[in-house]
Amino acid sequence: MSAKNKKKSRLYKFLLYMTNNELTTRHEIQFDIFFFVVGTITLVAGLWYLISKREFEWIPFLILEYFWFLDNARNNREYVK
Repeated sequence: MSAKNKKKSRLYKFLLYMTNNELTTRHEIQFDIFFFVVGTITLVAGLWYLISKREFEWIPFLILEYFWFLDNARNNREYVK
């Protein structure tokens, strides 16, 4: 295999890992729990900040981002064996 193909192959494997699109996930449950806690704290702090600044129109976007995050975390856990 040429050096260029080897480098491309490593990049491809890295991107598969980062996006959790491998056949068997290598993402650990502990990371999912940690990011759930951090994401929830961020949601509460973001809601508090937006309400205190009276920027109510941004709250739906914050909520949607949070649910998107939860959906991604749930998908990561489905593949753990």
